[in-house]
Amino acid sequence: MIDENEVKIPIWFWIIAIFALIWNLMGIGSFIGLMSASKDSLLAYPDVEQELFRGYPTWVEVVYAVATLSGVLASIALLLRQRWAKLLFGLSLVAIIIQMIYNLIAITSLEIFSPEAVILPVFIVAAAIFYFYFSYWSIKKGWIH
Repeated sequence: MIDENEVKIPIWFWIIAIFALIWNLMGIGSFIGLMSASKDSLLAYPDVEQELFRGYPTWVEVVYAVATLSGVLASIALLLRQRWAKLLFGLSLVAIIIQMIYNLIAITSLEIFSPEAVILPVFIVAAAIFYFYFSYWSIKKGWIH
């Protein structure tokens, strides 16, 4: 017997949810790589970038951790079809915006790097916005509850 309240979830929902998890796991990998970089590995970077990494404030590292961890947890919640995915994607989005504002404005990265250096941060923010609204839309469609 088929439950009348059962909603058919399209395959592309699962594709997006799996991609969100992979994307956010890459964010965790980037975070771990940055936080575990040794002083010797920093020597491979130009002097200007070495100074940026050395001067990275702890509060920005915490915001980065919140952004990546909440993104991974939100992706898992999305795969589990839990509505708290929206809250966690929202938290990740806010943390990403705070981090990117610091990265692009406070450290004047545009003066240090080329304008092309803005492409990845813009894409990261756009992806976070997409995942937040996708989770919101999924709740409205009844795909997550």
